[in-house]
Amino acid sequence: MKLEEDIPVTSYSVMLYDKNIYKIYIILKGNKYSKMEIKAFSKVCNINYIEASKKLKNKKNLIGEGNAYWVKDILKQLSQYDINYEIIPPYCY
Repeated sequence: MKLEEDIPVTSYSVMLYDKNIYKIYIILKGNKYSKMEIKAFSKVCNINYIEASKKLKNKKNLIGEGNAYWVKDILKQLSQYDINYEIIPPYCY
């Protein structure tokens, strides 16, 4: 008798074959950053609020770049905040 744990399992993830390098930008809602935008940028970039406020100079600010799995992790963090962001190239997962 064969147990279920002895059965080999295969899985397929499209993300494994995605070779794109994605860039995530935070898009400021106003002309100056809000507290929520500073919190989000600080958390995702792992920097303090003062550093985050110094880096949020433009309307569109680069958070970072990475593969599809990295984007998935960053989006999980960003979902906690009411902010605008953009992913280039478009992220479809």
